[in-house]
Amino acid sequence: MTRHSSILWHYTYGAVFTALCALGGLIGLVAYQLESSMERQEAELLKLSRSRLLETLDADVKLAGARLEFLVQDRALRVSAIAERLDTANAIDSRNVVAMSELLGSAAELADVDSIVVLDDTGRVIGASSYEADLVTLGASIPETGFYDEIAGSLRESIPGRKQTYSAILPRSETGIFVPGEAVNTVSQVIFVPVFDDFGYVTGGLLAQRWLREQEPMLRDLTGINSFELALLHDDRVISRANFDGRMADLEKLVLHAQHHRQRRKADQVQRARCAAGGLRHAADRSPDGDPERTDQDRYGRGSETAPSAVSFSASWRLPHSQLWPSFSPARSRFH
Repeated sequence: MTRHSSILWHYTYGAVFTALCALGGLIGLVAYQLESSMERQEAELLKLSRSRLLETLDADVKLAGARLEFLVQDRALRVSAIAERLDTANAIDSRNVVAMSELLGSAAELADVDSIVVLDDTGRVIGASSYEADLVTLGASIPETGFYDEIAGSLRESIPGRKQTYSAILPRSETGIFVPGEAVNTVSQVIFVPVFDDFGYVTGGLLAQRWLREQEPMLRDLTGINSFELALLHDDRVISRANFDGRMADLEKLVLHAQHHRQRRKADQVQRARCAAGGLRHAADRSPDGDPERTDQDRYGRGSETAPSAVSFSASWRLPHSQLWPSFSPARSRFH
């Protein structure tokens, strides 16, 4: 009897120990799955937050680009309004340098342009909005610029109601400096508007220059409201910034990080494309009309050197403008 009781206790202890081990294993498995699920959720939330942040920054920078485009068009309209004034035509007809400087100096300040150069109907420099302008130097340098043909065409072809107004954003190497000043930067907007006399003939034109500000008030106000940083680059140089106090080295780090992310994403897309193409090829090999003895060139055409599994995949993804800086390249526009 004692022997049977001892055996029963041994079985009881074994069963309890087995149950405890199973319970411990189950608890450990549940804890592991819970931790793994939390890690996956954390990764998904991080990915989602980054995606939302990029979308927000992309929208902010697109808005900043629209504001900058509005700024360019608005300055062109302001210079055009100056050219339509009667006293402007009278000052050009008088060929009085002092009268033109007095009139256009205050007009340029109100229009938020840095300088205005006056040309006659032949394209010759006859005055400016500032006494500091060297008319002789301007008369020799402006005809050598790349946009002078546009000016000559506007003077030659413009008529009342159909004037040709030229507006372009150009680097300093293509424009030069009309009038020296504190606002001189790497990029400027150049505007030309013809001026008509009382009889509707072209009597001259106004050539204005406005440098892109290192701190554009409009963009600075926008970035302050939406709380983001913005830097405009040209030839790998920061030419304007808004709410951005970093250095070029900081932008270079962001560019390298974005390029690495782009390469990694492109590699993933290429791998997925190859897997998909490999699946198509495997299905073609197993199709009823497929001939296993045919080569890849016979199957996909003599002009093809590779099978679909090696098709090159070009990703349309590129560095988004919302990476704190929009790429800014000189652009030309012409308004009729």
